[in-house]
Amino acid sequence: MIYRNTAAIRVKLLLLTSTLVFGSLPLYSQRPTPPRPDAAPTQPHWSKVSVNLPVSTRLFPEGEGAITANSQCLICHSVEMVLSQPPRTQAQWTETVNKMRNVYGAPVAADQVETLAKYFTQVIGH
Repeated sequence: MIYRNTAAIRVKLLLLTSTLVFGSLPLYSQRPTPPRPDAAPTQPHWSKVSVNLPVSTRLFPEGEGAITANSQCLICHSVEMVLSQPPRTQAQWTETVNKMRNVYGAPVAADQVETLAKYFTQVIGH
């Protein structure tokens, strides 16, 4: 009796598997229809987008690196946004400033990276 139930289960699994496999073949065998030769090509739809960036009337606190921070960082960031960052070590700020340069294209000179990192470490604290 055990063998009969096992055989019945195997037959049911075989039927189910073959139904799934052979029943889904038409889905995979269909090729996409090529565009009609007389159809007009589709053009992308472009729309105008307006972005309002925050306006900052503040400058960074005085210190060595403040002039660079004011002239370079305020291009994209407000003082408030930068000063609200969690405290980081100088090494972490170096990594962040380099990311701004290398990934986002910030116009910070390579010889100013350490100056900015030291400045932010002092101003924001650690």
